[in-house]
Amino acid sequence: MKNTESYNKSTPDFCDVSIIGPGMNESGNLEEFVERCFKAFDSEGIEGEVILVDDGSTDNTHEIIKKIVGQYSGKVRGIRHRRNFGKTEAIKTGLDHAQGKILMLFDTDLETHPDEDIPVFMAAIKKGADVVSGYRQGRSDGKVLTSKIYNFVSNKLFGMALHDMNWMKAFKRECIEFIELRGDWHRFILMMLHSAGFKIAEEPVNWYPRKYGESK
Repeated sequence: MKNTESYNKSTPDFCDVSIIGPGMNESGNLEEFVERCFKAFDSEGIEGEVILVDDGSTDNTHEIIKKIVGQYSGKVRGIRHRRNFGKTEAIKTGLDHAQGKILMLFDTDLETHPDEDIPVFMAAIKKGADVVSGYRQGRSDGKVLTSKIYNFVSNKLFGMALHDMNWMKAFKRECIEFIELRGDWHRFILMMLHSAGFKIAEEPVNWYPRKYGESK
């Protein structure tokens, strides 16, 4: 059982979109990340929430999250794992607390910009997709070859045709019951949903080098 601490004062009565942002030692990125989420909410007319999951950070991430929660009047919620459990468990914690009809998984390191990607994901869902996967453009983090091999093998094994299976994604709430999260299984969310028969769209999104912190 995860030992968690919640910073939440209230929960929304209604929510179109829940952004789930897991992270560890991302204190330098969190405020801009949340600002970009709400910029997208405002531009798209979305009633949304942001759930920040601190996965056992050793910097002052939890203090930054407390500050942000206080600033956004119940629209940002924070949960802290008292030790690091890994990204899969952090995502699971976020999903357990999410209220939205559409759920979006975003890393909080600003290698992706939510104000750009949220409208892209919403447009794909409005066109009929159940699941949307981001396809990184301009990536230069030294992991491109490894990623290509992973995607090639995954496509062959699962009968898919996607370019980037391990990036930001969005899906309808009904997908949750078909997602089993344990170990390092967040990498297989798209495979699970494909196997369950959901329609997956892939959309190009920009990649940015991080300004603060280190890649996990």
